[in-house]
Amino acid sequence: MTDIDTPLIPSRILKAGTCPTLSGRSNLAYQVACADEPEASESNILIRVISNTGGGYFSKDWVKFADVVCLISAPVPLTFSTLQPLFAGRSVNTGGFLMAVLKHLAVIRAVANNPRIHEKADIDGFLAEIQTLMASEVSLREDAKPDGAKGNRRKTITMPKSKKGALET
Repeated sequence: MTDIDTPLIPSRILKAGTCPTLSGRSNLAYQVACADEPEASESNILIRVISNTGGGYFSKDWVKFADVVCLISAPVPLTFSTLQPLFAGRSVNTGGFLMAVLKHLAVIRAVANNPRIHEKADIDGFLAEIQTLMASEVSLREDAKPDGAKGNRRKTITMPKSKKGALET
């Protein structure tokens, strides 16, 4: 797994999206990026959560998709804490939030008899989508958020109406 003290820096952000948390109480925004590699493999895809409409803290650190796959491939049921090793020393919410993103991307799915337990799904569809984006010229900005999401917007200052002739010279 990736050394937690070495920050990952993507070469291109390929996708930004939103999804509900596992509890459904708030919504998350996320980004998927790539390193400078010619094809989408698990080792050169990066993913992170970038915002939460609820009050929970989380880490905005990028994680390698290969590290995620390693953890979700274990022959044990997947819960909100499964991905926490990727965020050692960070907020405990982050692993669960990333699980919600993975569920939205169809990388994992809920087990039929218990919606709190998940299992790895077929990741080929996700990898194909990222391969298509990598082959394109898509390159989103660092602050890219999905359509409709509130971003860092400038505040508009409204000037009071002046009395007639006050601004004329």
